Amino acid sequence: MKADRLVAVQVDAGSGWPPFSAPTLVTGLVSTTTYVHGPTLPIDELEIFFSSDTGSGPDIWTGTRSSSSAVWNPAVLVSELSSSGTDIDPALSSDG
Repeated sequence: MKADRLVAVQVDAGSGWPPFSAPTLVTGLVSTTTYVHGPTLPIDELEIFFSSDTGSGPDIWTGTRSSSSAVWNPAVLVSELSSSGTDIDPALSSDG
């Protein structure tokens, strides 16, 4: 079963938590499964990391785009962050 992926962004600009942006379709990140977990984006919103069981098991995947309003390129496996175990909940540090 294929499932659409949507993303909404909320950025704390120092004045409390503003509302989320309107959800937008994350094209290029459609999985052949329903499992996509823990998406995380850097502040520029040009890259996304998430875990998915597409392939051999829950692994870390990434997608990129040229601007925050552009469509996503197809996701690729991040082999250096994926193991034979369960790889879920990717996170980015504040310094990238």
